[in-house]
Amino acid sequence: MTITIPSGTTEPFSSEDPPSLPPDSLLSNMLAPIIDDSLRVAIQNTILSELPTNAFNYRLKNAKVSEQSTILYYAVDTASIGKMVSPILNRYWNPEGIQTSSLFHIKHTFPSVEELNKLKLMKPCDSATIPKLSKLLPNAPRAYRNGIHRGVDFYIDWGTPIHAVADGIIIRADHNYNEVSPDFRQSLLNKTKKTGHTPSDIFEHILLGQSVYIDHGFNLLPGYRAVSIYAHLSHIDNTIQPGVTVKGGQLIGMSGNSGTEPATKGIRDGAHLHWELLLQNKGGESYLGQGLFYDDLFSLLNNIFSY
Repeated sequence: MTITIPSGTTEPFSSEDPPSLPPDSLLSNMLAPIIDDSLRVAIQNTILSELPTNAFNYRLKNAKVSEQSTILYYAVDTASIGKMVSPILNRYWNPEGIQTSSLFHIKHTFPSVEELNKLKLMKPCDSATIPKLSKLLPNAPRAYRNGIHRGVDFYIDWGTPIHAVADGIIIRADHNYNEVSPDFRQSLLNKTKKTGHTPSDIFEHILLGQSVYIDHGFNLLPGYRAVSIYAHLSHIDNTIQPGVTVKGGQLIGMSGNSGTEPATKGIRDGAHLHWELLLQNKGGESYLGQGLFYDDLFSLLNNIFSY
């Protein structure tokens, strides 16, 4: 960008700062290899949330002075922006290297696709199919909380019955869950910008909303303890209490949007079930699908929810 100032001008500079380059025009080339539109947008939002607010501002690069005019040359420092963006992109080129939270300190390799395909689960909600959008599946970036999505988001109507995916024992049932205020929720999200990930207390006790956790022991996948999570519920059945044994397909509650921004405002927008499966052994804890690329992940989920 150039600015020409005729000789004799007494007020050569505007009171406004030089304009900013639209981020899309610079990031589009960097993100072009990402085929999935939703993932590309999510990663772009992550980048924009982490870069300084003035990163895309034009800066004075050179100036030429003559008797007729002064020409100012402005440019965006794309080299510096590229250096800041590269580490963010590297998180997603290599899903195995993504640091999700302190809960997921992995000392071993993730279960293989062959191992995971041995899982046989019932659908947590009869009417829903496995979503095709990568942003609704495990490993999708969550820029608003500086974290990674660990589960599957089934978008269903408010009050849809939710069922256990397999036999197990209830280890958490938030019957007395109270929604927080919008300001308090946002204040916690602001803290994730400093931690660089979603702290476990914020994720589990605020963002998941009214939830149920079921311990399936070591019966679902050989060598791993499995725990399923059902989040954002609007209601939990009275029979669902810690220590109670449940059967696969048993009703545990109803879908809702608890823990989400609309819920803090008292509205029912965005109702869905967030479902995830934790897998634990001596090496640590991971979530179902962690480290898998989209095609393998989508195929796996469609296979294991066999009925």
